[in-house]
Amino acid sequence: MYAFEYQRAKSVADAAAALAKTGGKALAGGQSLVGAMKLRLANPGTLVDIAGIAAPNSYQGTSAIDDNRRMATFFADYSLRLLGLRDGAMKYIRELDSGRSQLFDLRADPGETRNVADRYPEDVRWYAQKLNEWMK
Repeated sequence: MYAFEYQRAKSVADAAAALAKTGGKALAGGQSLVGAMKLRLANPGTLVDIAGIAAPNSYQGTSAIDDNRRMATFFADYSLRLLGLRDGAMKYIRELDSGRSQLFDLRADPGETRNVADRYPEDVRWYAQKLNEWMK
């Protein structure tokens, strides 16, 4: 991965100013961008983290990582068959072939770099149960 500067925006205006000044890329979740950076397919120079900033009142919708818990399931068929769910700021992922589970707190770790499944075993069991019910 190429070297880059990291900036965390505190507001939409702060993010817009940082992006205009640096010509960098906005980072919200980072799975695609960070993966491309690791493969040296992208070299933004500056990453401006916009995850967690409040949207202006004129915007419709709500943040997917706010404190309101509402579950949404997903399936991703890439090289690994992944099944998961989002519940407020928490994201649970299970690899179907290995059975391995991962849990991420997207508010604290929007780039999904720290698996916190070991810290929340009861939540992991509950999320796994919900996915099993969803797959029936």
